[in-house]
Amino acid sequence: MRMRELLFVSMLAACSAPVQQGPMSGPPPAEPATPTEPMPPTEPTAPAQPAGPAPSLGAGQPCTDNAQCGGGVCEGKGCTDAEPGVCAKTPRACTRDLREYCGCDGKTFSTSGSCPGRRYAHTGGC
Repeated sequence: MRMRELLFVSMLAACSAPVQQGPMSGPPPAEPATPTEPMPPTEPTAPAQPAGPAPSLGAGQPCTDNAQCGGGVCEGKGCTDAEPGVCAKTPRACTRDLREYCGCDGKTFSTSGSCPGRRYAHTGGC
């Protein structure tokens, strides 16, 4: 063999030689655990959907959340089903005066005096 062929053959032999573990390498990898019983195939489950679309209410109609207002917002005084908010269209013209409101979550927020943008417990801070 010529020198190049001999070098090539020796390189191939070195690449295919088994790797031996030395003292610095860790323990051999553990074999994967096998279940004692076969697992049944799983199918992805879709989130539960309501039976039909939520009714879309017009502006000025009582509401309990934004989803009922057909792309608008449910806002106004009242944090319970017994005290509903009112649907309002968005976008709309609002005054630029800032007013404090106590949100239904118990946190004070400031926004337009004419467009609170969400339901609140009362005007003023919490």
